[in-house]
Amino acid sequence: QAPANEHLTMQIAKQVYKLKVPPNAIVFFKDGSPAYLVRRFDQSKTGKLQQEDFAQIAEMTSETHGDNYKYDLSYEEIAELIKKYIPTHRIEVEKFFRMVLFNYVFSNGDAHLKNFSAIQTSHGDYVLTPVYDLLCTRIHSPNESDMALSLFKEGFSKAYEAHGFYTYQDFFEFGKLIGIKDSRV
Repeated sequence: QAPANEHLTMQIAKQVYKLKVPPNAIVFFKDGSPAYLVRRFDQSKTGKLQQEDFAQIAEMTSETHGDNYKYDLSYEEIAELIKKYIPTHRIEVEKFFRMVLFNYVFSNGDAHLKNFSAIQTSHGDYVLTPVYDLLCTRIHSPNESDMALSLFKEGFSKAYEAHGFYTYQDFFEFGKLIGIKDSRV
């Protein structure tokens, strides 16, 4: 039921959480098996748009960093890359914060470096892409982590160590750490 899971999660992200999501649908083949469809957002009338996922931006591959390379950074480190490479980073880190929070709330243990990307605009600068590859992995793998990456590059907070999960305080500190005003967090 992964296609239904992804479609439902993407629709919740769009309709309830107001995240930017590419058009998507679930269709059924003649035999009744489902397929998930998503419209490409890296195409324009003039051709393919330049898109880089954060593994590419961080210059991490399986050859240079081993088989688990896409799990080797934290969300804090992705935010640092956003600040470094995206001119409108003040807007984009807030979008990123909302994406990370959504993935945690929906137990998407597969929100790794390759599932966050930047795309070139018609002006030649970069912004974050619409969200993609959202699903509740806990449904399919009950022992899956709620998050693919650590929130912080320095490990876990005292709150996490005390409770065994991220808390409001963790996300509040994360938001402030990546440059979001307290009132916006």
